[in-house]
Amino acid sequence: MIYTYKGINGTFTKAHEYIKHLVLDVWCKPNGNFSLNKLHPEFIPIVKGVRNKKILAKQIQEIYRIFRQISVSDRSGFRKLRKGFINNNSIEELCKGSISPLVYSEIKRISPELEKRLKRFFKDFYSEVPKTSAFKKACGEIGVFYNDFLDHNESEVCPFCGIADIMTSRLSKRDAFDHYLPKDIYPFNSINPNNLAPICKTCNSSYKLAKSPIQDKSGKKRKAFYPFAIKAVKLEINAQFTCKDINKLKKSEIVLKITNKAYQEQVCTWMDLFGIEERYVDKFCSKEANWWRIQMLDELRNSKLQKHKLLAQKLKLFESNSHVDKNFLKIPYFIACSKLGLL
Repeated sequence: MIYTYKGINGTFTKAHEYIKHLVLDVWCKPNGNFSLNKLHPEFIPIVKGVRNKKILAKQIQEIYRIFRQISVSDRSGFRKLRKGFINNNSIEELCKGSISPLVYSEIKRISPELEKRLKRFFKDFYSEVPKTSAFKKACGEIGVFYNDFLDHNESEVCPFCGIADIMTSRLSKRDAFDHYLPKDIYPFNSINPNNLAPICKTCNSSYKLAKSPIQDKSGKKRKAFYPFAIKAVKLEINAQFTCKDINKLKKSEIVLKITNKAYQEQVCTWMDLFGIEERYVDKFCSKEANWWRIQMLDELRNSKLQKHKLLAQKLKLFESNSHVDKNFLKIPYFIACSKLGLL
C-alpha cells in the first residue's frame, strides 16, 4: 500500500458491537427459547424498526435455532463457529498470517442451512439494514461516516494504488467501502470497521473484485498489508527502461521491481490484488508521464543549478510528498530517464 488509513469511531463501530453481542452472547449461548430481550439493548429498536421482519428479526431467530441444535449435536462445530467469529474479526492478525480464518465452505460442512442463512443475514445487514430509519437513528448514516472518515485522513488518493483519486466529502457521490476480506468468503465481519476501507473504482471493480488478500486461489494462506496499520511499509520502487525512443515507450521495454525485504510476501500479495505492475508500467508509458519529463527538461534548462543538483532536489521533494500527484512514481521514472541520458 502507498499509505494506510486512520480509522475513526462511528456508524460501523456501533453496529459491529451489536453484531459482536449477537454472535458471542446470543447465538453462541443458546439457552432456552429465543427472545428479542437477549439482544444488545441498543440493537432491539433497530430490529423492531425494520418493517420487513424477514430481514432481521426472523433471520436472527432462525440462526439462533440452528446454533442451539449444533450446540447439542456437534460440540466441535459449535466451538469452531465461536472461534471463527473471533478470528474473522481480528483483521490485522489475519493479515499477518498469525491466525487462520473461518470460511463459509467450512460452515457448510457443519450445517448447510446455517451457511445459507448466515450469508444472507450478513449481506442484508450491510446492504439493506443501514438504509432503514431505525439504523440511521441508532448508528448514523453511512454517507456521513464516509465523509467524516475521509476528512480525518490526510490524502485524497486511493491508498491501494496511489494513482486514482478517492471521491471526497465535497462531492454528492461516494466511492465504495471495500470489504478487504470479501464478505462472500468470510462470515461475521461484513460490518467490522477494520474490514471496510474506501477504495477507488478501478481497484475495487476492475482488479480486486472478490479476491482474498489472506488466501491465494488455492486457499493457501498468505500475508497481506493491513489497511489500518499504524505505519505504512516503505516500498522500494525501481524501474529500468530499455527503449530507444522515450516518446514511444512500450510495456515490453520496462522492467519494474517493487521490494521490501522484510515484507516481500505482503508486497507480492498487494501487487496481485490490485494489478500493480501492469498499472504502474502503463503509467510510465502514458502521455502524462511524458509530460512529467517535458516539464522536468524545461526546469533543468532554465535553472541556474547544475542538472544533477536540481534533479536531486526534485527527487527529495517528491519523496517528502510521495503519495501526492503520483510523486512516488515520478521518482523511479526520472531515475530511469536519467540513466538513459534522457534528462
